[in-house]
Amino acid sequence: ALGAALMQGTMVLAEGGPDYPDPGRMWRIVQDHRVSFLGVAPTIVRTLMRYGLEPVQRYDLSSLRVTTSTGEAWTPEAWHWFFDHVCKRRVPFHNYAGGTEVSGGTASEFGAFLKSERDKWARIVKISGASRDR
Repeated sequence: ALGAALMQGTMVLAEGGPDYPDPGRMWRIVQDHRVSFLGVAPTIVRTLMRYGLEPVQRYDLSSLRVTTSTGEAWTPEAWHWFFDHVCKRRVPFHNYAGGTEVSGGTASEFGAFLKSERDKWARIVKISGASRDR
């Protein structure tokens, strides 16, 4: 909420479950409101995976510019499903830990982390497991 307000953006909030009244609800919201920054939780993705690909493929998600999550850990299956089928392997997918403690970084210029915070917090991890501090 803070980041959207600071950047003079519009925030779309949806009450209820991501799969009610149908499993395409979240993707329909993205399409209908031209959502560009989507925040998800791994639990939501695991829930939506149960319905297969048809509910995702039915909607135009081309408005997405970045996706993010925080909180619980991802399973490899959920991460790949989301990156392959929602992000279409083109939309950046950022996962960060610390929630409230580091969320100020997302309110910086155009939703990017401030340089000072990036230098303090960022660790680049490849799928192979290799990592380096940035």
